[in-house]
Amino acid sequence: MSVEAYITVNGRSASKVHLTVPFQGAWMADVDLHDATKIKAREKVSLKIGNATLVGTVRSIGSFADSSQVRIVAGADGWSQAVKGKGYANDANVLASTVITDLAREVKETIGTNATNRLGAGFAREGAVASYALDAAVKGNSVWWVDYAGVTHVGTRSNANAPESITVLNFDGICSVATIDANEVNILFPGMKIKSRLDEMVTVRSIDYEITHDKFSCIAWCGANGKISQIGDALTAIVRKVINESLHGVYRYRIVELQGERLVLQAVKENSVMPDLPLVSIWPGNYGMHSKPDLGKECLVAFADGDRAFPVVIAFQPGSEANAPVARQGDAVEILAPAAMITGTLSGVTPFTGVVTFPTFKLLGAITGGSGKARQE
Repeated sequence: MSVEAYITVNGRSASKVHLTVPFQGAWMADVDLHDATKIKAREKVSLKIGNATLVGTVRSIGSFADSSQVRIVAGADGWSQAVKGKGYANDANVLASTVITDLAREVKETIGTNATNRLGAGFAREGAVASYALDAAVKGNSVWWVDYAGVTHVGTRSNANAPESITVLNFDGICSVATIDANEVNILFPGMKIKSRLDEMVTVRSIDYEITHDKFSCIAWCGANGKISQIGDALTAIVRKVINESLHGVYRYRIVELQGERLVLQAVKENSVMPDLPLVSIWPGNYGMHSKPDLGKECLVAFADGDRAFPVVIAFQPGSEANAPVARQGDAVEILAPAAMITGTLSGVTPFTGVVTFPTFKLLGAITGGSGKARQE
């Protein structure tokens, strides 16, 4: 079969295709067409490669000499679109699937397998590129990807063994790159494990296909567990480098011990990169306020100016304080009338002494002095 018949876009023949299939995210194909005059940007198309049909959307069109190039992105290419922020609240914890379904509807994507986790009693979906918002809703070991039919899935990739027909022609152990003997694009997928001619089984993380009139190339990157792709790994390293310059944000800690007016704290989140913190000062927010929180309760820690050397407790978990009322000098107050001593005689004959109380009688007054500090115990 000629490559012209092997690769088509909406029935129009193509001379070359470069297809990238990532572990997480949407696949993308750059296709050289003989005639792309009737194909428009944002048009939904069917890309056929051999016996596989890939459904995507044209993101851009270019031309050079007698050929035209189109870039096709999986599905509706909606995950690259910007979305507005949206807040969620549910006392039973917000379903991740609710956030993801809303996102998909807004960017006209189709959801297949959806997330099963919950995100917490409140969730803030920030205004951003839809894929970033989707990343924030996908938690735990889940990832998201778009299949060849243009359907988005959230969950875990299949870790099945690759078909026996898959043969590794060459493997670069340093870069974890395998050259695969293949002639179809719908046999090998990210997440699959390959062992052919290798000392140890490796997991496919991303695949690059390049098909021309005389070549069918399949290159698989097989990085370590937890890595998404070569580019993704590099970008993650850059982001971490930038983030590591400072610590912005608020972190949850559990109160382990009181040391005077400072706290010994333990990171709440499992597998957190944040360490336990000894002797952290409390900045309650109100001048003159001092708190003695309950052990075992949670608090929020911030790093002033993003400085690792300046952690401070800025808030406590509701219910960790005694909630005793506080009044200031000059404030008006009500007080119960004090008990009074009385003396006299009964019937003018029998003397007596006693105490009179006024359980409901109140007096108005004002605070004229006191301490410059208010402490909650």
